[in-house]
Amino acid sequence: MGSSFIVSGGSECTPDGRHVPGGAVGSKHCTNQAFDMWSAGKDRKKVFCCAKECGAMYIQDEGSVWHFQTVFGLNKSSDVLPNDDDCKCNK
Repeated sequence: MGSSFIVSGGSECTPDGRHVPGGAVGSKHCTNQAFDMWSAGKDRKKVFCCAKECGAMYIQDEGSVWHFQTVFGLNKSSDVLPNDDDCKCNK
């Protein structure tokens, strides 16, 4: 059985390509390559491993939300994307 979660940041963007007013220009949210998920009550390791298995290339822990992208971050960064060995115990 699955688990529900709340997407707290989708593709809402300003006309100049920022995710939110004052945000970074060129946000992956604006190209539907990223979303934020409310982290409350979720098992970080399980969620991050599941995201990796589903194709996430970049994950950033932003405190109250987790940011997921289908493309690498700046300079090909994966930030806190778990490695394969960390995810083996979740299967």
